Amino acid sequence: MSRKEFKVRKVITLMSELEELIILMQEKAENNLVLIVSDSNIELNFKEKSNRIYILEVDVDTHAAGGRGGGFGQRRFKKVYGFDYQNGICNKILETCQDLDELDSGYVVRMPITLPDGKEIMASCSIDSGLVQEYNRKFNK
Repeated sequence: MSRKEFKVRKVITLMSELEELIILMQEKAENNLVLIVSDSNIELNFKEKSNRIYILEVDVDTHAAGGRGGGFGQRRFKKVYGFDYQNGICNKILETCQDLDELDSGYVVRMPITLPDGKEIMASCSIDSGLVQEYNRKFNK
């Protein structure tokens, strides 16, 4: 673990799970370093909304074109985070580097994510409840 990663990890452990989700989205999703798979559109400013959100960190160290060699083939991921967002409360349910081989990201498009303060950011997302259910089974969630 690099010194920068250690500092980021140390800061993340001191914040709430919602803050961790927001930082992952702002620092990694906006820069296209993660793909997001969720049940529905991500609108963290609506407290009445519920959503299961998986964040797939793309392995860009060994591959080009968004984690795919030469832009073709299946993306490779180095870490997966999972969050439940229900009635304004965010719970982290998963952070793993295990069982990521052949993990499908579905059909991904750039779309807006609304943060709790109403600000929108753009991220690569797949809104697919079937894929979320597949991840739930794979990761026993």
